[in-house]
Amino acid sequence: MASNTAAQPLRTLHGSSGAWVALLDDDKILKTGGRRVVEQGQWLMDHTNFATPVVKDVTDEGYTMMRYVEINRGITHGESLVQNMLTLLNEHIWSKPANVHFIEEAHTAKVRDLLNQADVSSDTGIKLFDVFKKIDWGMQIACLTHGDPTLDNVMARRDGSLVLIDPIPATRAVPDLRCVDLGKILQSCVGFEKARYGKMEWASSPGTLWLSEIAGDNEARAAKYWCAVHLLRAIPYMKDKGAMDRVTRLFTDYVGRL
Repeated sequence: MASNTAAQPLRTLHGSSGAWVALLDDDKILKTGGRRVVEQGQWLMDHTNFATPVVKDVTDEGYTMMRYVEINRGITHGESLVQNMLTLLNEHIWSKPANVHFIEEAHTAKVRDLLNQADVSSDTGIKLFDVFKKIDWGMQIACLTHGDPTLDNVMARRDGSLVLIDPIPATRAVPDLRCVDLGKILQSCVGFEKARYGKMEWASSPGTLWLSEIAGDNEARAAKYWCAVHLLRAIPYMKDKGAMDRVTRLFTDYVGRL
């Protein structure tokens, strides 16, 4: 990793994922926040392409990247935004080979731990594992994944082209399977951002017809399962009890409909 020679920050913000973002100038930001942020920066350095932000420098504290522009993620643009995200992922991420393959035992152990931490009924956990057991995991498409392609993680270059920021590198428990990313997009479509932030502009979520156009029955079922798991994984990261309660209810209701 290169040494950090970044300029004095103009302003420092606390990101929604817990990381700190320093605005260095009109062109660059510095993101810091521990091992997870460093791994994110290294992943971006290793997988630079049109869909990902340009990273200039990775250190033992974080990384410096080009600064991008916020976009309208509200009601009007949700459906077209999802379609544009799918195009970026299909052409520049999912077309690459997988780095990390699935270890089902590692995954189920992680889910059990998360269920134990969350304030959900045992019936919800049983239902979630029943869905898991009915999926043919050997038939899932293995490929490179972004890991966190939600509506919240899309920004734009100055020319208007989109960039998928803040990837989460795959693990044996949350591997490089296309259905993992499809589940993350579904997370936005079922209203995760509305539940997280409590903002009315998230009230109308994008539709999910795109899933049947991309995936067969088995992969669609797997994507819906991963959507539930992603909601469960998000619960501990909620900053206040109100958001935690809203996302917990969203998770419970969603599993009940699987």
